[in-house]
Amino acid sequence: MLSRRNLRVKVMQFIYAHERGAFNNVPAAKKALLQNVNQTYEAGLYIIYYAYRIARYAEREGNMKAGKHLPSAEDLNFNTRLANNEVVREMETDRAFKTELEKFNLHLTDMDDADRKFFRDFAATKEYQEYLAIPDPTVKDHAKALKTLFNKVLLPSDMFTQHLEEQYSNWIDDQQVITFRINDFFDHYAIGKSLSKIADLNIELDDREFVVELFQFTLDNQAQYSTLIEPKLENWDMERIAILDMILMKMALCELLYFPMIPVKVTINEYIEIAKLYSTPKSKDFVNGILDKIMKELKESGAIKKSGRGLQG
Repeated sequence: MLSRRNLRVKVMQFIYAHERGAFNNVPAAKKALLQNVNQTYEAGLYIIYYAYRIARYAEREGNMKAGKHLPSAEDLNFNTRLANNEVVREMETDRAFKTELEKFNLHLTDMDDADRKFFRDFAATKEYQEYLAIPDPTVKDHAKALKTLFNKVLLPSDMFTQHLEEQYSNWIDDQQVITFRINDFFDHYAIGKSLSKIADLNIELDDREFVVELFQFTLDNQAQYSTLIEPKLENWDMERIAILDMILMKMALCELLYFPMIPVKVTINEYIEIAKLYSTPKSKDFVNGILDKIMKELKESGAIKKSGRGLQG
């Protein structure tokens, strides 16, 4: 689910936290890192469940309207299609979906007020009225309604995003990729098949290995990376350089030296972009300049050993 850039950012953040004393030891920091990576999958799963809960609220809304002392004709004919469509019913009964929810102990407690608010916000949109007006909706129409609920009501809501930030510390960093995957989930929904696509929200095994190795090898070989960096600093004092810049340069050197399948250009470009996004205004050029000098020396000495055609570029 996560891009390699997302994963590099997470490794950077946890190396920074480790060096600032946030963890007792490296194993504790590594464990927390993997938990953070897993949270991305959990957050995506949670949002899908959240949309399901709001859809189910349509039935409760209909029951309340019909149960009024003097219900109007409109109350009695309230359309509960959103709560009873095929997609929502499958989520209700699918064992695999429930197993995933139970794995992370995902449940929404005391959320009736929020369910009501978000359902009514959705019911007020033209997209919802268009959905109800479809004479014989297909599975794609039902899935599209849930996708619209997510994009038009939940994502723009400060209340919802604040709730996610409280639940998941990685939401801000991972929002873009989670949003993309959830939209993809609803876009390709097919009864009997699409709940298996929840697995697409998870992190691949090779990406998990990449996170662990990048974190461990960067910490294990810091002295080696410092030896390469320090001579290139000229008038810069090592202790005055932005901490994130040093971490990013060490991570880049780790990839150049210990990850033979990652092209040199990919590594350099990735860390320049991360420096631009997360460090100081001058960090992009600084990191680029230092890494370029070291890379040329490592190439000349034969220290960079990449597997496959074009990986030295």
